[in-house]
Amino acid sequence: MTDAGAMVGPAVAEGVVRVALPGKLMVAGEYSVLRPGGLALAFAAGVAIEVEAWRVPSEADGLQLVRRDTGAAWKRAGEVPADLRFLLAGLRAGGLTAGRVAAWAPRGTGIGDAKQGLGGSAAAVVAGLLVAHRLRDIPIDPDRFVTAAVVAHAAEQGGRGSGYDVATIALGGATLWRVDHTDGAAAVSGTATALPLPTGLEIMTGFAGNSASTTKLVGRAMAALSPAERDAALEALGRPVGPLVAAVSAGDALAMRRAADDANDALRHFDRLTGAGIMTDRLETLLAAARELAPCRVSGAGGGDSVIAFDVTPGPLAVLEGRWRQAGFSTQRYTVAPNGAVAFGVPVPTAPTEKSEA
Repeated sequence: MTDAGAMVGPAVAEGVVRVALPGKLMVAGEYSVLRPGGLALAFAAGVAIEVEAWRVPSEADGLQLVRRDTGAAWKRAGEVPADLRFLLAGLRAGGLTAGRVAAWAPRGTGIGDAKQGLGGSAAAVVAGLLVAHRLRDIPIDPDRFVTAAVVAHAAEQGGRGSGYDVATIALGGATLWRVDHTDGAAAVSGTATALPLPTGLEIMTGFAGNSASTTKLVGRAMAALSPAERDAALEALGRPVGPLVAAVSAGDALAMRRAADDANDALRHFDRLTGAGIMTDRLETLLAAARELAPCRVSGAGGGDSVIAFDVTPGPLAVLEGRWRQAGFSTQRYTVAPNGAVAFGVPVPTAPTEKSEA
């Protein structure tokens, strides 16, 4: 499955583990990854979530979770706060039944905030699964790890999930994800391939100003089409992905811009076909400012969140940043995170108190 090297991270020290995970920014492949053979291209970028976890003296202590940034907490049983659902799903997928886990996200990047399309839920699942492996001293096989995370994330989303976001966050860098098999709208297996990063690659997002639910958008789009129409529409939507992958791998700025424009046009056609509300006025305004200037794509399922601009020279992005800000949009610069999930031990001999965990 994976062609991205081994996942790294030394063994747990003194019963505590820390995990820092990047977010993902999808460049191409929205919706088309909901069919076998579908391709997605994404960058791992920034930091979406950080987690600390401790072993507890007894299995009877069960799992105890807290979000340091939002204050959400959960112990052993009962209704799980929305801010902790995906983290718990990852922990359970890894077979962890007891431990204390504290998580937080940098401001503005995802879970429990006005998300900008960085994949906070996928990062939380990967973080939980990685923590479970480390606390249980289980060696990580990248192929099995990614598959388990993909399945857990899709299950927590009601059976929907493409897998590309999980694979990108777990492996880092620029990742090409090919869906091998699906179950309904969920990818249950796929192949992740690490792509070469062009020299000088810079990334910038422009935030549309509203969050969007990927699950709801996918549901609306799929419900609008018959099975035959759906397969044809998703195949057409995925055609520009190959040329964009080739352009990014080669670091060809002009080819990247042309392929990005073709992918945006394909998404517009898909939106007209389904009436899902993917291409909003604010997204179109962001894209229009980038035309003939820099490659720019709707990042993810659309409906809001962000667009992502990327280039191998700094000049075009600097101009585009000025245009977006002048039009009232917020921007964010990112560097590609080359390593994805990283776990490392910290020599803390005992679990923290409730007070120090908050």
